[in-house]
Amino acid sequence: EGDKTKLLVVEVTPRFRQLMKDKGLDWSNRGLRDSFLGRWVIVRGWVFYDAMHDDESASSGGSRIWRGSPWEIHPVTHIEITVRP
Repeated sequence: EGDKTKLLVVEVTPRFRQLMKDKGLDWSNRGLRDSFLGRWVIVRGWVFYDAMHDDESASSGGSRIWRGSPWEIHPVTHIEITVRP
């Protein structure tokens, strides 16, 4: 929903889901949705260039745009709630 050219993909990997579970945090899809949907967040992790999606990004002038950039945060290593900028 909204302007897809402004979207940045962030990906939580199975390894980090398990690491967070071991710390008592629920990083399942449902857990993340329940904790963060509709909130402003700060996401930290590794920066990854996903060349497979280059043609689907606004910054690359793709033809099937559903994201702002082929760059992603993958894997996500930290998520925190913040205030609206």
